Amino acid sequence: MSISVISPTMIVWICAVISVLVFSARIILRRRGLPFPPGPRALPLIGNTLDFPTSNIPRRFHNLAKQYGPLIYLNVLGQSIIIVDSYDTARELLDKRSKNYSGRPDSVMTRLAMSSDSILMLPYGKSMRHRRRIFHQTLRLTSVNTYFHPHIQHVSRDILLNLLEKPNAISRHISFAFVASVLSIAYGIKISRDDKHYRNMLQQTAELIETAVVPGKYLVELFPALQHLPGWFPGTGFKKDASAALEQVLDTKRILYKKGMSLLYTEPTGDSMLSLMHQRITALEGDAAAEEEEQSKNALIETYIGGSETTVASLRAFFLAMAMNADVQRQAQAELDRVIGRTRLPDLHDRDSLPYTNALVRELNRWHVVAPIAIPRSALEDDEYNGYCIPKGSIIIPNLWAFSRDPDVYPDPEAFNPDRFLKDGEFYAGALDPHSYIFGFGRRICPGRHLADASLFLACASILYAFNISPPLDDNGSPIKLEARVVTDRAIANLEEFEYVVEPRWTGVADLIKS
Repeated sequence: MSISVISPTMIVWICAVISVLVFSARIILRRRGLPFPPGPRALPLIGNTLDFPTSNIPRRFHNLAKQYGPLIYLNVLGQSIIIVDSYDTARELLDKRSKNYSGRPDSVMTRLAMSSDSILMLPYGKSMRHRRRIFHQTLRLTSVNTYFHPHIQHVSRDILLNLLEKPNAISRHISFAFVASVLSIAYGIKISRDDKHYRNMLQQTAELIETAVVPGKYLVELFPALQHLPGWFPGTGFKKDASAALEQVLDTKRILYKKGMSLLYTEPTGDSMLSLMHQRITALEGDAAAEEEEQSKNALIETYIGGSETTVASLRAFFLAMAMNADVQRQAQAELDRVIGRTRLPDLHDRDSLPYTNALVRELNRWHVVAPIAIPRSALEDDEYNGYCIPKGSIIIPNLWAFSRDPDVYPDPEAFNPDRFLKDGEFYAGALDPHSYIFGFGRRICPGRHLADASLFLACASILYAFNISPPLDDNGSPIKLEARVVTDRAIANLEEFEYVVEPRWTGVADLIKS
Protein backbone atom coordinates (compact mmCIF):
# COMPACT_ATOMS: atom_id res chain seq x y z
CA MET A 1 0.00 0.00 0.00
CA SER A 2 1.42 3.40 -0.93
CA ILE A 3 1.56 6.19 1.61
CA SER A 4 -0.78 8.27 -0.55
CA VAL A 5 -3.74 6.02 0.26
CA ILE A 6 -3.17 5.80 4.01
CA SER A 7 -5.96 7.77 5.66
CA PRO A 8 -5.43 10.26 8.51
CA THR A 9 -7.42 7.93 10.78
CA MET A 10 -5.08 5.05 10.01
CA ILE A 11 -2.05 7.22 10.77
CA VAL A 12 -3.57 8.16 14.13
CA TRP A 13 -4.12 4.50 14.99
CA ILE A 14 -0.60 3.57 13.93
CA CYS A 15 0.75 6.34 16.20
CA ALA A 16 -1.47 5.09 19.03
CA VAL A 17 -0.32 1.48 18.72
CA ILE A 18 3.36 2.44 18.59
CA SER A 19 2.96 4.75 21.62
CA VAL A 20 1.18 2.07 23.63
CA LEU A 21 3.75 -0.59 22.84
CA VAL A 22 6.73 1.63 23.62
CA PHE A 23 5.35 3.01 26.87
CA SER A 24 4.01 -0.34 28.03
CA ALA A 25 7.37 -2.01 27.43
CA ARG A 26 9.14 0.66 29.46
CA ILE A 27 6.64 0.43 32.30
CA ILE A 28 6.88 -3.36 32.49
CA LEU A 29 10.67 -3.15 32.65
CA ARG A 30 10.55 -0.59 35.47
CA ARG A 31 7.92 -2.10 37.73
CA ARG A 32 10.44 -4.19 39.72
CA GLY A 33 7.63 -6.21 41.21
CA LEU A 34 5.87 -3.23 42.84
CA PRO A 35 2.22 -2.57 41.99
CA PHE A 36 1.03 0.70 40.57
CA PRO A 37 -1.30 2.82 42.74
CA PRO A 38 -4.94 1.69 42.53
CA GLY A 39 -7.17 2.97 39.75
CA PRO A 40 -9.91 1.98 37.35
CA ARG A 41 -9.33 -1.10 35.22
CA ALA A 42 -7.62 -0.34 31.92
CA LEU A 43 -9.09 -1.45 28.61
CA PRO A 44 -6.97 -3.15 25.94
CA LEU A 45 -4.96 -0.74 23.79
CA ILE A 46 -6.60 2.51 24.97
CA GLY A 47 -6.01 1.90 28.68
CA ASN A 48 -7.88 4.43 30.86
CA THR A 49 -8.45 6.96 28.10
CA LEU A 50 -12.21 6.87 28.69
CA ASP A 51 -11.71 7.35 32.45
CA PHE A 52 -9.80 10.61 32.01
CA PRO A 53 -12.28 13.49 32.42
CA THR A 54 -12.53 16.30 29.90
CA SER A 55 -14.97 18.44 31.88
CA ASN A 56 -15.52 19.20 35.57
CA ILE A 57 -12.06 17.71 35.97
CA PRO A 58 -11.21 18.40 39.66
CA ARG A 59 -14.52 17.05 40.96
CA ARG A 60 -14.34 13.95 38.77
CA PHE A 61 -10.78 13.28 39.89
CA HIS A 62 -12.01 13.62 43.47
CA ASN A 63 -14.79 11.11 42.80
CA LEU A 64 -12.15 8.63 41.61
CA ALA A 65 -10.22 9.26 44.83
CA LYS A 66 -13.28 8.37 46.91
CA GLN A 67 -13.18 4.95 45.27
CA TYR A 68 -9.45 4.31 44.90
CA GLY A 69 -7.71 6.49 47.48
CA PRO A 70 -5.57 9.64 47.40
CA LEU A 71 -3.12 8.33 44.79
CA ILE A 72 -4.77 7.16 41.57
CA TYR A 73 -3.10 5.47 38.60
CA LEU A 74 -4.32 5.91 35.03
CA ASN A 75 -2.75 4.56 31.87
CA VAL A 76 -3.76 6.75 28.94
CA LEU A 77 -2.52 5.23 25.68
CA GLY A 78 0.53 3.87 27.46
CA GLN A 79 1.32 7.05 29.41
CA SER A 80 1.37 6.65 33.19
CA ILE A 81 -0.64 9.39 34.92
CA ILE A 82 -0.75 9.74 38.71
CA ILE A 83 -3.54 11.83 40.24
CA VAL A 84 -2.67 13.21 43.69
CA ASP A 85 -5.86 13.95 45.65
CA SER A 86 -4.31 14.47 49.09
CA TYR A 87 -2.30 17.44 50.33
CA ASP A 88 -0.12 15.24 52.56
CA THR A 89 0.76 13.02 49.59
CA ALA A 90 1.46 16.03 47.39
CA ARG A 91 3.73 17.53 50.02
CA GLU A 92 5.64 14.26 50.44
CA LEU A 93 6.23 13.88 46.70
CA LEU A 94 6.47 17.45 45.40
CA ASP A 95 8.09 19.17 48.40
CA LYS A 96 10.13 16.56 50.23
CA ARG A 97 11.12 14.73 47.03
CA SER A 98 11.14 17.87 44.92
CA LYS A 99 14.35 16.91 43.10
CA ASN A 100 12.63 13.94 41.46
CA TYR A 101 9.34 15.70 40.72
CA SER A 102 10.51 19.00 39.26
CA GLY A 103 10.23 17.85 35.66
CA ARG A 104 7.53 18.92 33.24
CA PRO A 105 5.76 16.56 30.84
CA ASP A 106 5.93 17.67 27.25
CA SER A 107 2.79 19.56 26.23
CA VAL A 108 2.96 19.96 22.49
CA MET A 109 0.49 22.84 22.31
CA THR A 110 2.06 24.76 25.21
CA ARG A 111 5.49 24.38 23.62
CA LEU A 112 4.26 25.40 20.17
CA ALA A 113 2.12 28.29 21.43
CA MET A 114 4.53 29.75 23.99
CA SER A 115 7.93 28.42 22.79
CA SER A 116 10.14 25.90 24.54
CA ASP A 117 11.73 28.82 26.41
CA SER A 118 8.58 29.32 28.49
CA ILE A 119 9.17 28.59 32.17
CA LEU A 120 6.07 26.38 32.02
CA MET A 121 7.94 24.06 29.63
CA LEU A 122 11.55 24.38 30.74
CA PRO A 123 12.95 21.12 32.12
CA TYR A 124 14.52 21.37 35.52
CA GLY A 125 18.09 22.44 34.87
CA LYS A 126 20.43 25.38 34.39
CA SER A 127 18.09 27.51 32.26
CA MET A 128 15.12 27.11 34.60
CA ARG A 129 17.25 27.86 37.66
CA HIS A 130 18.53 31.01 35.91
CA ARG A 131 14.98 32.18 35.19
CA ARG A 132 13.82 31.48 38.72
CA ARG A 133 16.81 33.39 40.10
CA ILE A 134 15.73 36.44 38.10
CA PHE A 135 12.17 36.13 39.42
CA HIS A 136 13.41 35.69 42.98
CA GLN A 137 15.64 38.75 42.80
CA THR A 138 12.85 40.98 41.51
CA LEU A 139 9.70 39.53 43.14
CA ARG A 140 10.83 38.43 46.59
CA LEU A 141 8.81 39.73 49.52
CA THR A 142 11.17 42.61 50.34
CA SER A 143 11.05 43.83 46.73
CA VAL A 144 7.25 43.74 46.69
CA ASN A 145 7.03 45.71 49.94
CA THR A 146 9.77 48.17 49.00
CA TYR A 147 9.80 48.75 45.25
CA PHE A 148 6.31 47.78 44.10
CA HIS A 149 4.19 49.07 46.96
CA PRO A 150 3.33 52.32 45.06
CA HIS A 151 2.30 50.35 41.96
CA ILE A 152 0.01 48.06 43.98
CA GLN A 153 -1.55 51.01 45.76
CA HIS A 154 -2.14 52.85 42.48
CA VAL A 155 -3.99 49.83 41.03
CA SER A 156 -6.31 49.58 44.04
CA ARG A 157 -7.08 53.32 43.82
CA ASP A 158 -7.89 53.00 40.12
CA ILE A 159 -10.35 50.19 40.86
CA LEU A 160 -12.12 52.37 43.42
CA LEU A 161 -12.36 55.33 41.08
CA ASN A 162 -13.69 53.18 38.24
CA LEU A 163 -16.27 51.54 40.53
CA LEU A 164 -17.37 54.97 41.71
CA GLU A 165 -17.93 56.19 38.15
CA LYS A 166 -19.27 52.97 36.55
CA PRO A 167 -20.34 50.44 39.20
CA ASN A 168 -21.96 48.15 36.62
CA ALA A 169 -18.72 47.36 34.76
CA ILE A 170 -16.95 45.40 37.49
CA SER A 171 -15.33 42.76 35.32
CA ARG A 172 -13.95 45.32 32.88
CA HIS A 173 -12.53 47.42 35.73
CA ILE A 174 -10.80 44.43 37.29
CA SER A 175 -9.27 43.26 34.02
CA PHE A 176 -8.00 46.72 33.14
CA ALA A 177 -6.57 47.32 36.60
CA PHE A 178 -4.35 44.26 36.47
CA VAL A 179 -3.23 44.91 32.90
CA ALA A 180 -2.17 48.32 34.16
CA SER A 181 -0.53 46.72 37.20
CA VAL A 182 1.63 44.32 35.20
CA LEU A 183 2.67 47.02 32.73
CA SER A 184 3.65 49.33 35.57
CA ILE A 185 5.40 46.78 37.80
CA ALA A 186 7.10 44.79 35.05
CA TYR A 187 7.99 47.46 32.49
CA GLY A 188 7.45 50.84 34.12
CA ILE A 189 4.76 51.61 31.54
CA LYS A 190 1.96 53.79 32.89
CA ILE A 191 -1.34 53.74 31.01
CA SER A 192 -4.40 55.94 31.35
CA ARG A 193 -7.79 54.57 32.38
CA ASP A 194 -9.08 55.00 28.84
CA ASP A 195 -6.15 53.15 27.21
CA LYS A 196 -7.14 50.56 24.63
CA HIS A 197 -3.84 49.84 22.85
CA TYR A 198 -2.01 47.95 25.59
CA ARG A 199 -5.16 46.48 27.08
CA ASN A 200 -6.22 44.95 23.76
CA MET A 201 -2.72 43.68 23.03
CA LEU A 202 -2.33 41.90 26.36
CA GLN A 203 -5.87 40.54 26.45
CA GLN A 204 -5.49 39.19 22.92
CA THR A 205 -2.24 37.52 23.96
CA ALA A 206 -3.91 35.87 26.95
CA GLU A 207 -6.93 34.73 24.92
CA LEU A 208 -4.83 33.16 22.15
CA ILE A 209 -2.71 31.27 24.67
CA GLU A 210 -5.70 30.11 26.68
CA THR A 211 -7.45 28.91 23.52
CA ALA A 212 -4.37 27.02 22.33
CA VAL A 213 -3.57 25.19 25.56
CA VAL A 214 -7.05 23.98 26.60
CA PRO A 215 -6.50 20.41 27.94
CA GLY A 216 -7.85 17.72 25.65
CA LYS A 217 -8.83 20.11 22.85
CA TYR A 218 -6.25 18.92 20.32
CA LEU A 219 -5.49 15.35 19.22
CA VAL A 220 -1.78 16.17 19.03
CA GLU A 221 -1.58 16.07 22.82
CA LEU A 222 -2.49 12.38 22.71
CA PHE A 223 -0.46 11.67 19.58
CA PRO A 224 2.61 13.95 19.57
CA ALA A 225 3.80 12.45 16.29
CA LEU A 226 1.11 14.51 14.54
CA GLN A 227 3.19 17.66 15.12
CA HIS A 228 5.62 16.46 12.45
CA LEU A 229 2.97 16.29 9.72
CA PRO A 230 2.82 19.18 7.21
CA GLY A 231 0.37 21.98 7.90
CA TRP A 232 -1.79 21.09 4.89
CA PHE A 233 -2.43 17.58 6.22
CA PRO A 234 -5.96 16.90 7.55
CA GLY A 235 -6.18 17.20 11.33
CA THR A 236 -3.28 19.62 11.71
CA GLY A 237 -5.36 22.76 12.34
CA PHE A 238 -3.68 22.92 15.76
CA LYS A 239 -0.57 24.27 14.02
CA LYS A 240 -2.42 27.38 12.88
CA ASP A 241 -3.77 28.06 16.37
CA ALA A 242 -0.39 27.52 17.99
CA SER A 243 1.38 29.68 15.42
CA ALA A 244 -1.05 32.56 15.96
CA ALA A 245 -0.51 32.41 19.73
CA LEU A 246 3.29 32.20 19.44
CA GLU A 247 3.46 35.11 17.02
CA GLN A 248 1.37 37.22 19.38
CA VAL A 249 3.52 36.26 22.40
CA LEU A 250 6.77 37.13 20.60
CA ASP A 251 5.40 40.43 19.28
CA THR A 252 4.09 41.43 22.70
CA LYS A 253 7.36 40.49 24.39
CA ARG A 254 9.35 42.56 21.89
CA ILE A 255 7.06 45.62 21.92
CA LEU A 256 6.80 45.86 25.71
CA TYR A 257 10.52 45.36 26.30
CA LYS A 258 11.41 48.00 23.73
CA LYS A 259 8.95 50.48 25.25
CA GLY A 260 10.13 49.76 28.79
CA MET A 261 13.78 50.23 27.80
CA SER A 262 13.02 53.54 26.10
CA LEU A 263 11.34 54.79 29.29
CA LEU A 264 14.43 53.99 31.34
CA TYR A 265 16.28 56.71 29.44
CA THR A 266 13.53 59.23 28.72
CA GLU A 267 11.10 59.29 31.66
CA PRO A 268 11.43 58.65 35.40
CA THR A 269 9.01 55.75 35.92
CA GLY A 270 10.12 54.66 39.37
CA ASP A 271 11.25 51.15 40.24
CA SER A 272 10.13 48.35 37.95
CA MET A 273 11.19 44.76 37.35
CA LEU A 274 12.86 45.91 34.13
CA SER A 275 14.87 48.60 35.88
CA LEU A 276 16.09 46.10 38.50
CA MET A 277 16.96 43.57 35.81
CA HIS A 278 18.76 46.18 33.72
CA GLN A 279 21.09 46.97 36.61
CA ARG A 280 22.31 43.37 36.57
CA ILE A 281 22.54 43.20 32.78
CA THR A 282 24.78 46.26 32.61
CA ALA A 283 27.08 44.73 35.23
CA LEU A 284 27.80 41.79 32.89
CA GLU A 285 29.65 41.55 29.60
CA GLY A 286 29.50 39.60 26.35
CA ASP A 287 27.57 36.32 26.25
CA ALA A 288 26.70 36.54 29.95
CA ALA A 289 24.97 39.90 29.41
CA ALA A 290 23.14 38.62 26.31
CA GLU A 291 21.92 35.53 28.18
CA GLU A 292 20.78 37.62 31.15
CA GLU A 293 18.87 39.98 28.86
CA GLU A 294 17.08 37.17 27.01
CA GLN A 295 16.12 35.45 30.25
CA SER A 296 14.87 38.80 31.60
CA LYS A 297 12.71 39.40 28.52
CA ASN A 298 11.07 36.01 29.02
CA ALA A 299 10.58 36.58 32.75
CA LEU A 300 8.84 39.90 32.12
CA ILE A 301 6.24 38.61 29.67
CA GLU A 302 5.68 35.54 31.89
CA THR A 303 4.84 37.86 34.77
CA TYR A 304 1.72 38.82 32.81
CA ILE A 305 0.94 35.38 31.36
CA GLY A 306 1.38 33.59 34.66
CA GLY A 307 -0.12 36.04 37.13
CA SER A 308 -2.64 38.56 35.91
CA GLU A 309 -5.48 36.19 35.02
CA THR A 310 -5.29 34.36 38.35
CA THR A 311 -5.56 37.60 40.34
CA VAL A 312 -8.44 38.77 38.14
CA ALA A 313 -10.30 35.48 38.70
CA SER A 314 -9.78 35.78 42.47
CA LEU A 315 -11.11 39.33 42.59
CA ARG A 316 -14.17 38.38 40.55
CA ALA A 317 -14.81 35.59 43.06
CA PHE A 318 -14.42 38.13 45.86
CA PHE A 319 -17.43 40.15 44.62
CA LEU A 320 -19.54 37.01 44.51
CA ALA A 321 -18.42 35.90 47.98
CA MET A 322 -19.26 39.29 49.48
CA ALA A 323 -22.66 39.46 47.77
CA MET A 324 -23.44 35.98 49.13
CA ASN A 325 -22.16 36.66 52.66
CA ALA A 326 -23.38 40.01 53.98
CA ASP A 327 -22.40 39.16 57.57
CA VAL A 328 -18.78 38.53 56.55
CA GLN A 329 -18.74 41.79 54.64
CA ARG A 330 -20.04 43.75 57.63
CA GLN A 331 -17.47 42.25 60.00
CA ALA A 332 -14.61 43.17 57.69
CA GLN A 333 -15.95 46.70 57.22
CA ALA A 334 -16.29 47.17 60.98
CA GLU A 335 -12.64 46.18 61.40
CA LEU A 336 -11.53 48.53 58.60
CA ASP A 337 -13.47 51.43 60.15
CA ARG A 338 -12.00 50.72 63.57
CA VAL A 339 -8.39 50.55 62.36
CA ILE A 340 -8.36 53.12 59.56
CA GLY A 341 -11.14 55.55 60.40
CA ARG A 342 -12.70 57.61 57.66
CA THR A 343 -9.97 60.06 56.74
CA ARG A 344 -7.80 57.90 54.45
CA LEU A 345 -7.84 54.72 52.36
CA PRO A 346 -6.30 51.37 53.38
CA ASP A 347 -2.63 50.73 52.74
CA LEU A 348 -0.41 47.65 52.77
CA HIS A 349 1.17 48.94 55.98
CA ASP A 350 -2.22 48.36 57.67
CA ARG A 351 -2.18 44.65 56.95
CA ASP A 352 -0.84 43.42 60.27
CA SER A 353 -3.58 45.38 62.06
CA LEU A 354 -6.40 43.77 60.07
CA PRO A 355 -6.64 40.11 61.18
CA TYR A 356 -10.23 39.57 60.02
CA THR A 357 -9.56 41.07 56.58
CA ASN A 358 -6.46 38.88 56.27
CA ALA A 359 -8.56 35.85 57.19
CA LEU A 360 -11.19 36.85 54.63
CA VAL A 361 -8.64 36.98 51.81
CA ARG A 362 -7.12 33.65 52.89
CA GLU A 363 -10.59 32.09 52.89
CA LEU A 364 -11.15 33.54 49.42
CA ASN A 365 -7.99 31.72 48.26
CA ARG A 366 -9.39 28.46 49.67
CA TRP A 367 -13.05 28.90 48.71
CA HIS A 368 -12.24 29.53 45.06
CA VAL A 369 -8.97 27.93 43.95
CA VAL A 370 -8.43 29.74 40.66
CA ALA A 371 -6.13 27.02 39.27
CA PRO A 372 -7.90 23.91 40.64
CA ILE A 373 -5.62 21.48 38.81
CA ALA A 374 -1.94 22.27 39.24
CA ILE A 375 0.33 22.36 36.22
CA PRO A 376 1.47 18.73 35.87
CA ARG A 377 4.92 17.51 36.88
CA SER A 378 6.83 14.48 35.66
CA ALA A 379 8.85 11.93 37.60
CA LEU A 380 12.51 12.15 36.57
CA GLU A 381 13.34 8.71 37.99
CA ASP A 382 11.52 5.63 39.23
CA ASP A 383 10.13 6.08 42.72
CA GLU A 384 8.32 4.13 45.40
CA TYR A 385 5.63 5.57 47.65
CA ASN A 386 3.74 3.57 50.28
CA GLY A 387 4.61 0.35 48.48
CA TYR A 388 3.50 1.61 45.06
CA CYS A 389 5.60 2.06 41.93
CA ILE A 390 5.71 5.52 40.34
CA PRO A 391 7.61 4.90 37.10
CA LYS A 392 10.00 7.34 35.49
CA GLY A 393 8.18 9.63 33.06
CA SER A 394 4.87 9.47 34.93
CA ILE A 395 2.76 12.61 34.70
CA ILE A 396 1.87 13.82 38.21
CA ILE A 397 -1.33 15.88 38.50
CA PRO A 398 -2.12 17.46 41.93
CA ASN A 399 -5.83 18.14 42.48
CA LEU A 400 -5.61 21.41 44.41
CA TRP A 401 -9.38 21.81 44.51
CA ALA A 402 -9.62 18.57 46.49
CA PHE A 403 -7.11 19.87 49.03
CA SER A 404 -9.33 22.91 49.59
CA ARG A 405 -12.39 20.74 50.19
CA ASP A 406 -11.02 18.30 52.76
CA PRO A 407 -13.76 18.27 55.47
CA ASP A 408 -11.30 16.99 58.08
CA VAL A 409 -9.28 20.18 57.67
CA TYR A 410 -12.03 22.60 56.62
CA PRO A 411 -15.39 21.67 58.21
CA ASP A 412 -18.34 22.57 55.95
CA PRO A 413 -15.89 23.31 53.11
CA GLU A 414 -18.41 24.90 50.74
CA ALA A 415 -19.21 27.65 53.27
CA PHE A 416 -17.31 30.94 53.08
CA ASN A 417 -16.00 31.26 56.62
CA PRO A 418 -13.00 33.51 57.45
CA ASP A 419 -13.14 32.35 61.08
CA ARG A 420 -11.21 29.25 59.94
CA PHE A 421 -8.15 31.45 59.89
CA LEU A 422 -8.63 33.25 63.20
CA LYS A 423 -7.51 32.17 66.66
CA ASP A 424 -8.17 34.27 69.76
CA GLY A 425 -9.01 37.21 67.49
CA GLU A 426 -5.71 37.06 65.61
CA PHE A 427 -4.96 35.91 62.09
CA TYR A 428 -3.92 32.26 62.11
CA ALA A 429 -3.24 30.25 58.97
CA GLY A 430 -4.55 27.13 60.68
CA ALA A 431 -3.69 23.50 60.13
CA LEU A 432 -3.51 23.97 56.37
CA ASP A 433 -2.76 27.40 54.92
CA PRO A 434 -4.12 27.60 51.32
CA HIS A 435 -0.89 29.36 50.37
CA SER A 436 0.89 26.06 50.99
CA TYR A 437 -0.74 24.59 47.87
CA ILE A 438 -2.38 27.23 45.64
CA PHE A 439 1.03 28.55 44.55
CA GLY A 440 2.49 25.13 43.84
CA PHE A 441 5.21 23.07 45.47
CA GLY A 442 8.94 22.63 45.79
CA ARG A 443 11.32 23.91 43.16
CA ARG A 444 8.51 25.07 40.89
CA ILE A 445 6.56 27.14 43.41
CA CYS A 446 5.09 30.30 41.86
CA PRO A 447 7.78 33.02 41.94
CA GLY A 448 5.16 35.80 41.82
CA ARG A 449 3.19 34.65 44.85
CA HIS A 450 4.17 37.61 47.07
CA LEU A 451 3.10 40.13 44.43
CA ALA A 452 -0.20 38.31 43.80
CA ASP A 453 -0.96 38.08 47.52
CA ALA A 454 -0.25 41.75 48.23
CA SER A 455 -2.23 42.92 45.20
CA LEU A 456 -5.27 40.83 46.07
CA PHE A 457 -5.24 41.86 49.73
CA LEU A 458 -5.09 45.60 49.10
CA ALA A 459 -7.73 45.45 46.36
CA CYS A 460 -10.15 43.53 48.62
CA ALA A 461 -9.50 45.75 51.65
CA SER A 462 -9.92 48.94 49.62
CA ILE A 463 -13.17 47.81 47.98
CA LEU A 464 -14.67 46.70 51.30
CA TYR A 465 -13.65 49.97 52.93
CA ALA A 466 -15.31 52.11 50.25
CA PHE A 467 -18.31 50.12 48.99
CA ASN A 468 -21.19 47.87 49.97
CA ILE A 469 -21.68 44.88 47.66
CA SER A 470 -25.09 43.24 47.48
CA PRO A 471 -26.85 40.76 45.15
CA PRO A 472 -28.47 41.96 41.92
CA LEU A 473 -32.22 42.50 41.96
CA ASP A 474 -34.81 40.75 39.85
CA ASP A 475 -37.65 42.49 37.99
CA ASN A 476 -39.65 42.67 41.22
CA GLY A 477 -36.83 44.33 43.12
CA SER A 478 -36.02 41.22 45.16
CA PRO A 479 -32.42 39.99 45.61
CA ILE A 480 -31.45 37.18 43.22
CA LYS A 481 -30.27 33.99 44.90
CA LEU A 482 -26.60 33.58 44.01
CA GLU A 483 -24.60 30.40 43.53
CA ALA A 484 -20.86 29.86 43.11
CA ARG A 485 -20.69 28.01 39.81
CA VAL A 486 -17.57 27.50 37.71
CA VAL A 487 -18.32 28.32 34.08
CA THR A 488 -15.01 27.36 32.42
CA ASP A 489 -13.08 24.10 32.13
CA ARG A 490 -9.80 25.83 31.41
CA ALA A 491 -6.62 26.13 33.44
CA ILE A 492 -8.06 29.21 35.18
CA ALA A 493 -11.48 28.58 36.75
CA ASN A 494 -13.82 31.56 36.53
CA LEU A 495 -17.08 31.73 38.45
CA GLU A 496 -20.33 32.88 36.92
CA GLU A 497 -20.52 36.68 36.98
CA PHE A 498 -23.45 38.82 38.05
CA GLU A 499 -24.29 42.52 37.94
CA TYR A 500 -23.97 43.30 41.62
CA VAL A 501 -25.27 46.39 43.38
CA VAL A 502 -22.14 48.36 44.34
CA GLU A 503 -22.77 51.52 46.37
CA PRO A 504 -20.52 53.93 48.34
CA ARG A 505 -20.69 53.22 52.07
CA TRP A 506 -20.98 56.86 53.12
CA THR A 507 -21.24 60.27 51.48
CA GLY A 508 -17.66 61.40 52.04
CA VAL A 509 -16.01 58.28 50.59
CA ALA A 510 -16.45 59.59 47.03
CA ASP A 511 -14.39 62.69 47.83
CA LEU A 512 -11.81 60.52 49.57
CA ILE A 513 -11.43 58.31 46.49
CA LYS A 514 -11.20 61.27 44.13
CA SER A 515 -8.60 63.00 46.26
